[in-house]
Amino acid sequence: MAQRKSSYWRQQIILNAVLGVLFAVGGMIYMVFSPVDKGLGLIFFLAGLGFFGALIFVSRQYRRMSNEQRAVYAWAIAQQMSGAGHRTPGGDIEMMAVATAAQKGTLPPVELQRLQNLNPRNPYPVRPPAPPTPTWSDPGL
Repeated sequence: MAQRKSSYWRQQIILNAVLGVLFAVGGMIYMVFSPVDKGLGLIFFLAGLGFFGALIFVSRQYRRMSNEQRAVYAWAIAQQMSGAGHRTPGGDIEMMAVATAAQKGTLPPVELQRLQNLNPRNPYPVRPPAPPTPTWSDPGL
């Protein structure tokens, strides 16, 4: 189970590293050996630098979170992707915002239950957060 929890992060780190190397090296090779269009090689090279930037960002995010937080973040992303029939760029931003709220523990219990209902076969990876206790005072005391 521990391997499954970290596979999202491993996937992101490996993908960004491999694509960064391929685009950066491929872009440099294309710039050197292309007789005509060196601009395309520059575009590939800059895309590789973008993947390296993403690699740094993902690695920092990974190191800043505890094992529990990483598992909840990845679970929230997986749940949303399993329930979506189609994906849009705005949808990815919303998914990451929901996953961040879940990772920080600020997602309401109703939203957690909605995520769980998207794929009931994939259980919440850690102990669910306790429901908030009501705060009230008796005016008669």
